[in-house]
Amino acid sequence: MDNEKRNLNRQKGFSLVELSMVLVIIGIIVGVVSGGLAIQKTSELRSIISQVDQFRVAIEGFDNKYDDLPGDMTDAHEYWDDGANGVCGTAAQCNGDGDGDIDLGSGNDSESFRAWQHLNLSGFLEGDFSGFGVGSSHVPFDNCPGTSRVGGGYHIETQSDNIDEVAGSNISVGGFGSNSWPRNKLLTPSEAYYIDNKTDDGDPDDGRSQSRNYEDGGWKTGCITGSDPDRTYLKREQDKNCIMYFDIRY
Repeated sequence: MDNEKRNLNRQKGFSLVELSMVLVIIGIIVGVVSGGLAIQKTSELRSIISQVDQFRVAIEGFDNKYDDLPGDMTDAHEYWDDGANGVCGTAAQCNGDGDGDIDLGSGNDSESFRAWQHLNLSGFLEGDFSGFGVGSSHVPFDNCPGTSRVGGGYHIETQSDNIDEVAGSNISVGGFGSNSWPRNKLLTPSEAYYIDNKTDDGDPDDGRSQSRNYEDGGWKTGCITGSDPDRTYLKREQDKNCIMYFDIRY
């Protein structure tokens, strides 16, 4: 009888060896999952870098061929009208003003939206972009390119000199939500620094790749700190508070 009780007691729980093995297996699973997520995030960041390079090449090729910036060219309708105001709408909807800037405008009168359409119609960029806003807003993969990270997309515009934006003609990437520009959350400061360091000098205030704090109903903080032009990335911050800007020229 005593032997039977001892056997039953042994069967009630795990031995230390068995528990150790379970913990090792759990650790391996956690490591694999964490490693997979890190690989996915890095892949998404490299995809952004690759896409921006693709856009720059497309813009350079477009400018060389038409002697105009996409979205800004004054005779786009003459190239892409099919006789029934087809692929790019009426002349007013298709042409830019030729002032050398890619202006934001609004709705159906936006060179920023037309730019992606012009690049596509000219064969320099794959996609099918409508050329106008949806309620003056961007919709990734509809009127602008989207990112491999869900919710992200690209905007092209000639910006004014503003401490919260980057002056000049540039491509910006961020998350899209209620705002018409990519000013919602997409990139953490360490991710933005990774992109900046790979494409430029790692300085958020200088060079062809720069970063700013994101906007959502007002400019926020959390991506970079300090005073312009000597700000640095808040690399320990885990919130996705960064927008990236890339000069359209190499």
